[in-house]
Amino acid sequence: MLRSTVIGLLITLLAVACSSSAADSVPLETNEESSVSVQDDAPVDEAAVEVVAVELGDFANAPDMKARRERFAALGLSDGRVLAVGGRGLGIGTLIGTMHETAELLNPETLEWTMTGVMAEGRRSPAMVELEDGRVLVAGGLLPTKFTTQTAEIWDPAEGAWTTVAPMLRTRDGMGPVRLPDGRVMVVGGKMDAKLVGTLDQSEIYDVDADTWAEAAPMSEKRINHTVTLLLDGRALVTGGGKEDPPFSKTAETYDPGTDTWTTVAPMTVSRSFHTATLLEDGRVLVVGGRGKRLLAELYDPVTDVWSSAGETAEPRAEHRALLLLDGRVLVTGGIGSLTVSEIYDPATNEWSTSSPLEIGRYRHNTVLLSDGRVVTFGGIGADGILASSEVLGSR
Repeated sequence: MLRSTVIGLLITLLAVACSSSAADSVPLETNEESSVSVQDDAPVDEAAVEVVAVELGDFANAPDMKARRERFAALGLSDGRVLAVGGRGLGIGTLIGTMHETAELLNPETLEWTMTGVMAEGRRSPAMVELEDGRVLVAGGLLPTKFTTQTAEIWDPAEGAWTTVAPMLRTRDGMGPVRLPDGRVMVVGGKMDAKLVGTLDQSEIYDVDADTWAEAAPMSEKRINHTVTLLLDGRALVTGGGKEDPPFSKTAETYDPGTDTWTTVAPMTVSRSFHTATLLEDGRVLVVGGRGKRLLAELYDPVTDVWSSAGETAEPRAEHRALLLLDGRVLVTGGIGSLTVSEIYDPATNEWSTSSPLEIGRYRHNTVLLSDGRVVTFGGIGADGILASSEVLGSR
């Protein structure tokens, strides 16, 4: 492996000055995409603009999670912490594996993990979405009995406790979740237990205030292990998936929550399953990898309904992770085969470059961007089995 190069993230912070009668500056609020919110009546002093360079450097070992997890759900919370939920762990006795009912939190200051509450059911591959009020909805997944579930629970960050809420209309595993612009949560596709219905084309929407699930219009085809991406115009883009086994689908469609309708859009160049889809700052969507050793990456433009080439990754990837960095580039980590190689896509040049390798190759892991630009990768499956290890890319 060639020695990785140091990648610099440029985070531009606007220093805001008040009028001459006020001495204090107006506080800034930034989100994961590094957008800046400034009071409308606050004048901006252009001379006070400061550019701060944050070096990503190399991945370095961080404190382990409290449990070994693969096919678990994780996300960065609006308060800066990271929540990891469920997943499959090591077996107990003669069991092949155990489905965790536990959840844990990462403190971004110390990078230490602590347990937080226990779900009513252990579940693998659940859907998880942060709600507008900061609580977190978890639904569906595979139970320790190896049957899919329709149950749903909400975690309260203030109490660190779980509350059972209304169940979905049907059991689901391998579905795609998304929070719609109006705050409702939609789960798309997936499968019920194979002996019953199998792969689904149905979707349903959870109304948080009413604590009810309602049927949404069905997709044009059944899908599992697909992607669901919320576009800038409020539509949801679904790509690939199809059946659990090849041949997979290369089709794509969009859902309009205003009209409850699906529209078939231009198909991808190749079929994909267990791939990633990342929304870029300009509204396009980068699709990477998929089972079948996919090297070609693609860009979807929702304005023109056109797919274009985004070059090729150095390694074929599936069950990997991709995330948008603060500077608008995309970092891709891991993949089947316990890959250590990480790569970065630059939409400005439409080119890929090799980034710092992981300390431990992994797949079925999670990778989350912290609010200060650092990246944390944790869990998954490595050469030695299910992992609890964590790594951090970047320095404070």
